[in-house]
Amino acid sequence: MKSLLRFLFILCGLSIFASSTFPASPQPPKPKPAKENPKQPVTREMMKEALEEVLQKAKEEKIEPQTLSFVVSALDGPFMIGFLTKQLNEDIESGKVKNRQAALGEIDVYIGETLRRARAKANLLKSVTYASAVTKAMLIYAEEHNGLLPPADKWGSVSTQNLQTPRLLFSPQLPISDELRKELRDFKTNDPNRWELGCHYALNKAVAGKSLKEQGARVLIFESDLGWNGSGGLADAKKFMAKHKLTAIAVGFTDGTARQLTLKELKSLKW
Repeated sequence: MKSLLRFLFILCGLSIFASSTFPASPQPPKPKPAKENPKQPVTREMMKEALEEVLQKAKEEKIEPQTLSFVVSALDGPFMIGFLTKQLNEDIESGKVKNRQAALGEIDVYIGETLRRARAKANLLKSVTYASAVTKAMLIYAEEHNGLLPPADKWGSVSTQNLQTPRLLFSPQLPISDELRKELRDFKTNDPNRWELGCHYALNKAVAGKSLKEQGARVLIFESDLGWNGSGGLADAKKFMAKHKLTAIAVGFTDGTARQLTLKELKSLKW
């Protein structure tokens, strides 16, 4: 028995000596899970799943009605899912959206922002159309008055007779235009006061009353909130954009054209 104990003691000592002298070889590190690329393209399947989650979310949280309506419409057909997927991938690629998963996780917020951007673009284009109509009305006035543009203090009063409706004076870029259109219904079509309800385009004061032929392609009208028969210049356009946080406004020119222009572009024009 004593011999057996002595043998076990020696064996234990040898084991301790071996472990301290010859340490065990290190285990290879476990591979780290691959990080997801936040800029990896979004698939239609991912988008559909995210949209379905919005419907579940709407049962407990308040979702913007327009956003919810868009989600329901998108799930009814593949076209809208494809459009939204393409739009999100473009925003990821351009850097507008930094993280794919974050955007998918709050797709209702992204949709709301996308709809607002789309609406803003549409309203700007519509404003250019309105500015074009006002510009042509003023050019008709010039043709009927020996080539002279209307005076600054009554350009609206003398040229609006060439417009089909006062609605063309309400800028689609301003929320107040919706209220003005509703108020317009209370006026009779032959009531002259309806034209003075509101006007979001102003005459470039520098060309007022001057010969149209001598102006070339110069600013004639621009979006503004100077009111009925309002006239001004670049400084007023800048104030208008800053006040309403607009990235571009509609501008009509003496050559009959109308365009959407940014502040930088406005500064380069001949006023």
